[in-house]
Amino acid sequence: MKPTCASCTVYNCVEKERDLTKVPKNCPMRNEQYVEEIFEAYKDPEIRKFYIASKTYRQPGTGRNFVPRLRAVLDFCKGMGYKKIGLAFCVGFSQEAALYAKILRSHGLEVASVSCCNGGFNIADMGCPLPEGCEFDAACNPLGQARLLNEEGVDFNLVMGLCTGHDSLFIRAANAMSTVIVTKDPATGHSPAMALYLYDQYYKEVFDAPCIDERDG
Repeated sequence: MKPTCASCTVYNCVEKERDLTKVPKNCPMRNEQYVEEIFEAYKDPEIRKFYIASKTYRQPGTGRNFVPRLRAVLDFCKGMGYKKIGLAFCVGFSQEAALYAKILRSHGLEVASVSCCNGGFNIADMGCPLPEGCEFDAACNPLGQARLLNEEGVDFNLVMGLCTGHDSLFIRAANAMSTVIVTKDPATGHSPAMALYLYDQYYKEVFDAPCIDERDG
């Protein structure tokens, strides 16, 4: 079955009673083997602890849904009993990283932080073209960030503002579990969902425009 949940109008999966007569033919809930096997996977002690901690900090009725994500992440780290946190940040978020690291330390957490520009590489040496008239442009180094935080033996990684794709490379190379706490998006004040909320008013033409590869032919 090829899941197409983004196109669903039923969402029987959020109801107490499962009614397979209402769901699309390719709904994952029709695959009983999948449902049973995935449920069993959550019984792994490590996964269960992580899952419960992820859910508990925003239980309905506690008001926690209105707590900023950065505070919720702090609660999650404390709930999991983490001691040492890795902070992989974009150099453009240096002030934000410094402030958040200070907040984490104020709650008794040790922080190991690594800027994306660690290593001092030139983007030309990484195979990227330099801007016109420029001889040096500092390159992002997500693999270096992951290695340094791996060597620090952090319990959990926080990703702040890394470029699209660089965040993926970091997460792939990191030993510890990771979560993105800030997604880089200068056009929306780093709030990507805003482009969807304002799609009809402002952003439709932006999304309808050809992609970069299409423009190049």
